[in-house]
Amino acid sequence: RNPSVAAIAQAEARLSALRMQLNPHFLFNTLNAVSSLLLDKRTEDADAMLGRLARFLRFALEVLPDDETTLEDEIAAQRLYLEIEQIRFEERLQIAFDVEAGCLPALVPTLILQPLLENAVKYGVSRSTRPVHVRVCARRIDANRLELCVTDDGGGIAHPVSSGGGVGLANVAARLRTIYGAEGMLDSGPMEGGGFIARIVLPFVTVSEAAES
Repeated sequence: RNPSVAAIAQAEARLSALRMQLNPHFLFNTLNAVSSLLLDKRTEDADAMLGRLARFLRFALEVLPDDETTLEDEIAAQRLYLEIEQIRFEERLQIAFDVEAGCLPALVPTLILQPLLENAVKYGVSRSTRPVHVRVCARRIDANRLELCVTDDGGGIAHPVSSGGGVGLANVAARLRTIYGAEGMLDSGPMEGGGFIARIVLPFVTVSEAAES
């Protein structure tokens, strides 16, 4: 067997395993939230949450585990996720997006922001009694690199490297290494003045550029 083919197959299998960790973890949390809403007789909120969940899962099921998608579609999917969480936390979760328009055609791994946002919600929002601002940023560092950031102004120091469900920042770092090698990186930690930041750097490649290569 050709070693290069074997290496590609191994990388694809690793990516599939990493991605397969996501959906059960997310579904468990969301369905628990729906159950709680129904017990509290918040049926309209439960219905809205299920509607957004259906749209989010439609996106997740339309792509292969190791696919890339445009940042525009990734942002749209994560808006759905954050809207689901906003039903749970109401005014405690404040959402902002700061995305340079020129970044929207860039290719990114599907649902790469999901664990970062789950981390921010779980350790920044859920453990705070005050409103917490979760912000998603995207910009070009230079002609060849894209930067994605997720920040929250919650407690900061409570964030672990990986979430308790096994899907977290370590998962994102592993996916980036598998796809991009040394060109993909993740760094994270408490911010000066409070809060937490997770920052991804990866090659800036658009759909048209990928098609030409």
